[in-house]
Amino acid sequence: HWRFLDCANGTKLESMFWDTAEAIDFFGQPLLMPSAEFAIAGSLHHGLVEGTRADSLQALIDCRYWLPLCDRNRLANLVSLTGSNDQSETMKAAFEVAGLAYGEWLSKLPDAKPSTRPSRKTGQRVVADVSLVRHRRLYRLWGGLGRWRWLERWILRQLGPFSKPPRPSLLRRSEFDLSDCSVLDEIGGPGWGWPERENRCVWTDQADSRLLVDLPTDQDYVAIFGLSVLAKVSPNPTITVHVNGHLVRTLEFQSIDRTKFAISIPRSFLFGPWVELSFRAVDFGATPFATYAARRGLPAVTLQMIPAADIATALAVRSPTDLESRVAAGEEPYYSRFRRIEIKIEDSQFKNDPRLPIGFDPVSYVLLYQDLFNAEVDPYSHFVESGQAEGWVWI
Repeated sequence: HWRFLDCANGTKLESMFWDTAEAIDFFGQPLLMPSAEFAIAGSLHHGLVEGTRADSLQALIDCRYWLPLCDRNRLANLVSLTGSNDQSETMKAAFEVAGLAYGEWLSKLPDAKPSTRPSRKTGQRVVADVSLVRHRRLYRLWGGLGRWRWLERWILRQLGPFSKPPRPSLLRRSEFDLSDCSVLDEIGGPGWGWPERENRCVWTDQADSRLLVDLPTDQDYVAIFGLSVLAKVSPNPTITVHVNGHLVRTLEFQSIDRTKFAISIPRSFLFGPWVELSFRAVDFGATPFATYAARRGLPAVTLQMIPAADIATALAVRSPTDLESRVAAGEEPYYSRFRRIEIKIEDSQFKNDPRLPIGFDPVSYVLLYQDLFNAEVDPYSHFVESGQAEGWVWI
């Protein structure tokens, strides 16, 4: 979670970031940990340039404990490269107000003793992050030309979707919890930020944020897109929604008092067994945002993909059960039990069983029956081996 947006020395800093990282063993997993100098530089930038007041307070706390671990020459060089000199003066003043000692790193930095900290261990291979975009140069060119929809449709028709999720799932699903990082790894393309704490939602943070969903059949669909109530405070309250390059609707968060929106996906918009949804903040690309918070677009929560022929059944009004409400609220032990069931759902040997009905929803099934939930059963296995024969329902 480090970034130096709009920094002139970005390439050099990225190289230094990996070269100075320290190899550690974390529960048997080899990892690279940022150096104390990079931790401070990142905290200064995030806390005093891009973040909120809470982030500023966190930066003060972080720097207080990281400073004794730093090599002063390295830190001075890094602060200079990141352009954080002004932030360091602000941090110095904050230390003084708080009555905390900050040492000499903010004033006279020469005569520092050579670092005795060991360098990064050899043999640790640095693996670059997987790009979330196919045809990266073409994507940048398309964005630079003004994101023309006709050009986007032509590219998608000829070359397929722009999105390249890091870990796409082999299991086609109809419902997605977008506040779950593992779900975003399956369908998330460019433009998605970090989930809010307690998994309340996940924000978009770019001008173009994409989701790529596999479709089981070639037919008309309706996507039900769920947002958090935090949409009311989005600094980008107007979002346009595009389906495979076709503009389908505009979301106005300030004037519409609801958090679920229907997105029409006609069969004529499809170029294959997939659909790429693009959410674009109006005028985002033309505005120089000073802080990361101002880049936020919409706080996504859920996505449902419903065949148009089944929309009446899918949208039938039903109040949530007491069990569903407890899980949704994160109440224990229900929430932890549900998370364990989700692992069984993901690892189930029955999830592709031909005896399952089309569109079978294991989550709905297990939440309808308290005894199944309490036993933490694999809903796929239970339905195939006994539930279906006994007439247990899942809708």
